[in-house]
Amino acid sequence: MKTVFQKMLAEWERCLLLASLLFAAVMCATVIADLLSDDAMTMQTNNTIPPVPSYLNRQPQEALDPPVARPEEEASNPFLFSKSVRRPPKPQPKQQPAQPPKGGGGKTPPAPPQANPPKQAPQQQPPPKGNPSGGKQPAALPPRTLTVIYRGLLETADGKRMAFLTTVDSKDKKTASQTLTPGAALREKITIVSADQTELKLNSNGNIISIPNGRQSTFQIDN
Repeated sequence: MKTVFQKMLAEWERCLLLASLLFAAVMCATVIADLLSDDAMTMQTNNTIPPVPSYLNRQPQEALDPPVARPEEEASNPFLFSKSVRRPPKPQPKQQPAQPPKGGGGKTPPAPPQANPPKQAPQQQPPPKGNPSGGKQPAALPPRTLTVIYRGLLETADGKRMAFLTTVDSKDKKTASQTLTPGAALREKITIVSADQTELKLNSNGNIISIPNGRQSTFQIDN
């Protein structure tokens, strides 16, 4: 025994380490045991078991009584649903018209009034002789115009000069770009007289009209 005590004194660091580990293991076991005991108590308190009915000291006729519903049986089932179907209304018997007596009293009962009497169509009056269509006279169409915008003078490689211009027709609102040489007809009764870098000259019904470069002019044409 004395030799063992001497060895422990000689290796006191190892003995202190073993004692610390043993103390820590005991503390961990105590804490885990407390936690497990608390969980068991909470499970017992939350999940209460309903009391079992006693069948001792009962009369024979009590066996024919319906069983007592337990609390879990009284609770509604979330997976059980019901749907109420509305019954269709019963058809009402049709009322037969009253028949005259067989004795021949000479009088017939009046006919029952009609629920929806037929409506008479309104009579249409004939249109006046001056306007056979019967409607208003169509409004006069606005005059058709052509807007010419002069864009400048183009010169080809062979030295030919051509006027570059843009036209807008009021009938279809379409815009078109054209390159025409002097003497060419733009539209009926509208021809190009000359073109240079500053202005374009057009002949419209014998009238010479000048359009500066970058400007526009409007002409009235046939529909």
